[in-house]
Amino acid sequence: MKGLYHNKVLQQKEAAILDSELLADIEHGHNRSGKYKESWQKININDFINRFTPDPTMEIDGNKMMWTGSDGKYRITADIGGGYCRLEDYQYFLRTKNHLYFDINGKDVRNYKDERGKQHGRPSKEQEALTHFKILHREEM
Repeated sequence: MKGLYHNKVLQQKEAAILDSELLADIEHGHNRSGKYKESWQKININDFINRFTPDPTMEIDGNKMMWTGSDGKYRITADIGGGYCRLEDYQYFLRTKNHLYFDINGKDVRNYKDERGKQHGRPSKEQEALTHFKILHREEM
């Protein structure tokens, strides 16, 4: 999958030369990644896809590349310009049209329990740090 991902990223970046809106979206992803990537965990995209989206179908929509498993449970969405991805509950999205993103282990991070067992809502900045994953380059895999 990493090879296919790499080739599709190059194709979209080449297409962006003639499409100013796509170029702006790719640059926005690149800038967002540059600003926040230090707080993101790194993943091997091959392992991540195999773990959460078995026998996936892939689609590209602008600056996003998405893999949906044959079971339809999860979708992994990669940002082409930013080189990062997120894991979401695809069934929840289909029902509600809202995104529910998970951590690297497939867990909902919207809430947490403190040392006394009381549940609290997690701030959105903390949620984002837990649900964005920097995609390793080939030489890092």
